Amino acid sequence: MAGLVAAFLAGAPLIAIAAGSWAHTGNLRQQAAQESWHQVHAVVLQAAPRQATFRHASFPSWVRARWTSPGGQSRVGYVPAPPGSRPGSRVLVWADRTGPVAGVQLTSDVVTAREIAAAMLAPAGLALVLLGLARAVRWLLDRRRLAAWEAAWTSTGPQWTPRG
Repeated sequence: MAGLVAAFLAGAPLIAIAAGSWAHTGNLRQQAAQESWHQVHAVVLQAAPRQATFRHASFPSWVRARWTSPGGQSRVGYVPAPPGSRPGSRVLVWADRTGPVAGVQLTSDVVTAREIAAAMLAPAGLALVLLGLARAVRWLLDRRRLAAWEAAWTSTGPQWTPRG
């Protein structure tokens, strides 16, 4: 157990730094891909379902819409629209060359939050792996100890039992 605690104490800072760096690289890649995004106005062609009255969050529905690409080409496809959107209403969506994309562009706050979350969760994952390893090693050692005890009892037990 002491070895596993030492491994955690030595590995946690390293894995936190590595996870934060990995998240940072992924965020940079995503931001680079999002540089080709632009906002377009899409005209809703079908009504979006209404939101249930008991829900507090409003999740967009994907509805058929028409928009004009930056090259001037008219396109038709599915875009996220607020619940209850009516045909003919306009929604603002992010789009790339292939069409509308879900979500919004990454902000610096989201990037920072992702990097902090990765740096915090990685040591927790390491702790879980090490705890699993400790359980497995303990199980193996208990199994070996019990096998040795059974072998010793098998040789000693008949000497204590009266022969009749």
